[in-house]
Amino acid sequence: MLAEKVHIEEADQLKPNEVVIIYFDRLYDLFENNSQLVLAILRHNQISGNLVNSFTNYLRNLAHKMFLEVFGNLHFDVPVELMVDHCSSTILLLIEWIFLKKTAHDP
Repeated sequence: MLAEKVHIEEADQLKPNEVVIIYFDRLYDLFENNSQLVLAILRHNQISGNLVNSFTNYLRNLAHKMFLEVFGNLHFDVPVELMVDHCSSTILLLIEWIFLKKTAHDP
């Protein structure tokens, strides 16, 4: 349910950098607006556990698929797959540190 809120319907009509920013913004808002749920999940699940890993991997795969559609027809000095992996992994790394790992280490 939560992951559906980050989907960008109009992604193919936007510039690649806009899609990356919008996706990060939507993920940030998703975690910010559902912080109590995130805290409850972390109270009962390890940060490296199956539930948290499954959810973050699902979000990373959504980003990868969307970025591949947007970046797929563009030319870069590096392979498109590498660019897509980099963007999706970086966004999820930031979200994990801001909301999951920071929360897990706070007293």
